[in-house]
Amino acid sequence: MHGLDERWAHRILDAAGTCGDIYARNPGPASGLDVGRFANALWSEGGLHHPPPLH
Repeated sequence: MHGLDERWAHRILDAAGTCGDIYARNPGPASGLDVGRFANALWSEGGLHHPPPLH
């Protein structure tokens, strides 16, 4: 895929985490701020966030 090896996405997730992990560490519950996700929640939880699958 565009000159990237098969494990490129795994390395990014290992280093940064998922969108939920990043959110939890910054404005989310793990940060002490505990700001709700609101529109940034996953679409399955009433939000607008709908990440497309990587193929």
